[in-house]
Amino acid sequence: MELMRIRDIILVGFPEIFLAVLFGYKLLKKEFQYKAVFHIIFSTIFILAIAVIVRNYFKDIVTITLLNTMSYFIAYKIIMKFNCRQALFAATISMFTIVLAENATLLPTLSALENHNFFDTRIIWTVPTRLLQLMILLFVIHLKINFERSPLFKNDWKYLSKAQRITVTLFLFLSIVTIDFACNYTEVVIKNYINHQFMSINMIKIMIENIIFMFVALVLLSRTIYYEDFKDFALKTPMELFKLILKKSNKEDMKQYKVLLDEYMNERKEEKNK
Repeated sequence: MELMRIRDIILVGFPEIFLAVLFGYKLLKKEFQYKAVFHIIFSTIFILAIAVIVRNYFKDIVTITLLNTMSYFIAYKIIMKFNCRQALFAATISMFTIVLAENATLLPTLSALENHNFFDTRIIWTVPTRLLQLMILLFVIHLKINFERSPLFKNDWKYLSKAQRITVTLFLFLSIVTIDFACNYTEVVIKNYINHQFMSINMIKIMIENIIFMFVALVLLSRTIYYEDFKDFALKTPMELFKLILKKSNKEDMKQYKVLLDEYMNERKEEKNK
């Protein structure tokens, strides 16, 4: 892979990684603390440094992407203090958003820049990609999608059921396979662009199929997490369920529960006295 210029590193690499790291953080942390800003910036700089080094030694996009995913994992694990499963989930889902945004915008953007040098126009063709990344991030924030309390990522491995362990393993495996699939598509598109073999009907079909596949995979992955949470509640007795709710609640929630319980008991007494 070609050596990135300082301008490209700052204007292309930093925004891409910053948005991806922030995306992974917001999926696993509900509250945004001020110190998290420093963790995110430091993680971005660390991942960016690794990415520059990796690009100097490897040429194929798949290898570069997988090694960069490992650097995301290290950043989430060491800098942000996530546990291993949280770090793996955040790393794979962060990279997932990058390749999804790139695949959705790469072919149309490059077609508009046809006959230009691919690497000289990097800053231009990545603008739509960053905008789509930002839209995905804002979408997650607006819908308050968060897995901080999901037992799949929060509980110790030994406390997970067999079904939950299988779900986590398959989730991470499918995420990595999807990233690999998407990166192969990206590599084919870029090589065709460089070799002036571009915008064939087959390439357009592959682009559409690839985007649909990634969206379907993303929906299925998110629903799998919610299913495990739902099953964890639905199969318990009322007492087990109440204890689980208390375990997942903060002090303010517990105060509200007590108020509701007192109101309910008073209503029951009034009914009996009638």
